[in-house]
Amino acid sequence: MSVTPGTLCIEARPGALRWSAAETALIVVDMQNGFLKPGGYFDNVGYDLSHAPATIASVARAIATARAGGIQVVFIQSGFDARHLCVGGPTAPVWHKSEAQVLMHERPELAYRLITDGTWDYEIVDELVPGPDEPVIRKADADADAIIWYSLESTTLDRIELTDYADRYVVDRLAVLNGVANVQIGGAYRRSLRIWL
Repeated sequence: MSVTPGTLCIEARPGALRWSAAETALIVVDMQNGFLKPGGYFDNVGYDLSHAPATIASVARAIATARAGGIQVVFIQSGFDARHLCVGGPTAPVWHKSEAQVLMHERPELAYRLITDGTWDYEIVDELVPGPDEPVIRKADADADAIIWYSLESTTLDRIELTDYADRYVVDRLAVLNGVANVQIGGAYRRSLRIWL
């Protein structure tokens, strides 16, 4: 693959593939201590991590190539919120089907330590630290889809007008993007009219 700022090219047959770096992103998924390092979640379960150093090195090369070519790099972390509210308790399916949850119940010394936000286990490995302009998307739990929060602010619109703007111009545009299942407005303010008879 050759990379020049703005344009990417892979030599292939019958012809080279070319595309714009501005329309491309490298998505780095779950490259966290818990999945790749001794003492982490997968190591505690007993998975073979002998591949991990080579995997990390390969991903590091891909990130370096993407950055050199002006490609946006986006990181995704999966796991549980700090208080495990996303798990739902003993009657919830994830309580029983998540290997991490089962292991933390069986071994109390690991409680709230495996792939849990705010822990070493949850952090992206040191070799792949995101750059200052590279988004990190945190999945709500190990089985959820990625969630992105955008913040809208205005110096001229009040909260009701800003909510109306988001309803009219933002929600529909985001909802039609490939892979977007749902768009919600958090903290919305809407006009209401009460009539007392």
